[in-house]
Amino acid sequence: MAQIGQYNTLKVIKARDFGLFLDGGELGDILLPRRYVPEARI
Repeated sequence: MAQIGQYNTLKVIKARDFGLFLDGGELGDILLPRRYVPEARI
């Protein structure tokens, strides 16, 4: 579960051209836009 205002380690559940979707637990899917993802991760 993601905790707002804290650093979280989340699993990637989907990768798309525009970014990654992370598993936010109760908060649902969380979009991490491509510009915040290191190149080696896409």
